[in-house]
Amino acid sequence: MFFCDALEGDDQDGDDATLDLSPPRDRVDDPAVVAAEAGRTLRPRRVSSRRARRRRAHRARAPPDDVDEGPDAFSVAEFCQRHGISQSFYFVLQAEGRGPRIMRVGRRTLISREAAAAWRRQQEKASRTLKGTLSGA
Repeated sequence: MFFCDALEGDDQDGDDATLDLSPPRDRVDDPAVVAAEAGRTLRPRRVSSRRARRRRAHRARAPPDDVDEGPDAFSVAEFCQRHGISQSFYFVLQAEGRGPRIMRVGRRTLISREAAAAWRRQQEKASRTLKGTLSGA
């Protein structure tokens, strides 16, 4: 069949019926298209990303207490969540030799409650030392 051939069901008596090629009207018009036709623009919709939500959710907090009931050892993920640091920063600290002592139990890497407390004391001591050298200069 060629384009110039008559389609089945077309009038063969020579009437040229025009085809309606407009989009169906059962859909609501897009507000951006309507505004553009009127010569206006719309402000872009603010899309909240996961990263922005994560950034807003972060709050400064005190180090966790050691007196509460809980596990005697933490996984790396639990330790990072409990101390408010990312896992990538934890691995940077470990590579620099500034991370907490770890223990291997089978394939798991655990950080004992005592090692976490000692690491916090060490970080506080280093912070005080750095603060003293900056204020004394």
